[in-house]
Amino acid sequence: MGPRRSRGGRHERWDPDRGDLLRTGHAGRGAVEKIITVGTGNGYWRYNVPALRRKVWLLWWVTYPVLTPLFGYFPGRRIGMVGDLPRNVIRQWRAWCLQRDYAAGDGPAVRELYEAVTTPITAFSFTDDEMMSEDSIRTIHELYLNAPLTQRRLTPDEVGVPRVGHFGAFRDTMRDPLWKGRIRRELATR
Repeated sequence: MGPRRSRGGRHERWDPDRGDLLRTGHAGRGAVEKIITVGTGNGYWRYNVPALRRKVWLLWWVTYPVLTPLFGYFPGRRIGMVGDLPRNVIRQWRAWCLQRDYAAGDGPAVRELYEAVTTPITAFSFTDDEMMSEDSIRTIHELYLNAPLTQRRLTPDEVGVPRVGHFGAFRDTMRDPLWKGRIRRELATR
């Protein structure tokens, strides 16, 4: 990959192997031809995988309400839960995670923003994701009612690695098998 540059919330990087420019972020005045999501899911707590669901219940109904007022922020790093978060950030995140439609549950205006998306979406997810269940992944993408959707649920074997998990797709070891392999091929299709 070549040099990066940022412009108004849009990040660009020249890829000499492909001879094109990869853009991430909002489209600005240009048109987005395809949206790729990786490990993206609905944070509604009941859609989490069962093992995580128990921990999330504890987070939202015990840990957050007790510790945040005591510290003035959520001291997640101290207790090994999500990391430190400002009071208003964890309050908003909790509100979303308690709504079946996650952020789209904030009202009709927010739901309309999801429905306004018409760009084709390809959703990559992984069978060994320890956080996002199939329901979580399906329901977040169903909010984009007017966007054509392609789901790519991959096993670690299909990626060519022993484990992907939830955050693994963003590790350097995934550059070749996932990003230069599967995702690059997906970006090349129209």
